[in-house]
Amino acid sequence: MFTRKVNFKVGGELRLTYNRTEMAIRDRVADILEIKRRGQHHGGLHYDLRSLTESWNHYPQKNLETAAFFPIRAVTLIEVFTRAWIATFVDFGKPYVERATAFTKNIKIDYELLREIQGRTITLGDVIAHSVSLNSFGQIAGAFETLIEEQFVLRIAKAVDRWEVEVEGKPPVPIISDAEAMAGALDRLFRVRHILVHEYPKYPVYSVEDVGAMLAAAADFTFAAHEVCTEILYGKVPLTNSDMKEAAGEEWHRLDEELSRVLEQISADQDDEGRKLLEDAQSRWVSYREAQCAFRVDSTRGGSMAGLLWLYEARDLTEARLKQMKWYRDRKEGDL
Repeated sequence: MFTRKVNFKVGGELRLTYNRTEMAIRDRVADILEIKRRGQHHGGLHYDLRSLTESWNHYPQKNLETAAFFPIRAVTLIEVFTRAWIATFVDFGKPYVERATAFTKNIKIDYELLREIQGRTITLGDVIAHSVSLNSFGQIAGAFETLIEEQFVLRIAKAVDRWEVEVEGKPPVPIISDAEAMAGALDRLFRVRHILVHEYPKYPVYSVEDVGAMLAAAADFTFAAHEVCTEILYGKVPLTNSDMKEAAGEEWHRLDEELSRVLEQISADQDDEGRKLLEDAQSRWVSYREAQCAFRVDSTRGGSMAGLLWLYEARDLTEARLKQMKWYRDRKEGDL
């Protein structure tokens, strides 16, 4: 930062002097950290857009003055939704982190940025996601296409509501009924939002009737995009509590079995004293895991989510322990 003195003269006479502080270089780290601190988890943004659409549909006094808020809010949610998924794809790793190099032309990497990424205060995905220009629907779709190397609108046009199909047994119906119409409505939504935010038009640039169609398109887009992106990265994730418990249990047991194999490999390289210390350490760690899992689920005491949260906690703790023990097994001479 630097400070600049500004002097004003009126009729040759100095009247006012003050200091104005400006940013010499924008602090990207602070910006991203502040955005993350203020932000909510992005997993439900597609539901927020549906709620926004419902709010408009039931709004009692529809006129151009009150309607202006809705397009602005919808574009904000789409932008946040897209940046969150860009970060998720990049942080997932290969091949998406390599494809994301297309976004990095205007990113200047400095030591401060590298330090924060190394310390996991922010991630590479955060940096890239907040550097991408998303001022139109074309840029939104293009960002996803860069990452998945497919025509995104065509891909999400096939998406269905898995809950309705797999849990409720309904026939598979695409979330987006008309992909071309959706894309047209979203293109218009972004143009309307730009005019509302950056201009002061002397005549209406949209009608009250347009708002419902634009909001519905935004809700359908984010819902279908969420379904597609989730499947690309994680496959057919479990939907019901029982299915999630089964999947989490299987993952925990797989990690626990791998941990046991790694511990056996470490034990084989120890003398009697080392094996005794390792067994004692592992026994104490298992007791800690049990206690921590019990503490984790206490907030849902007696609730239906308790079992699932216990398994999630056990899985995460076991995964961390496995990583620690693999390092110990594979450490090089001189690693302490």
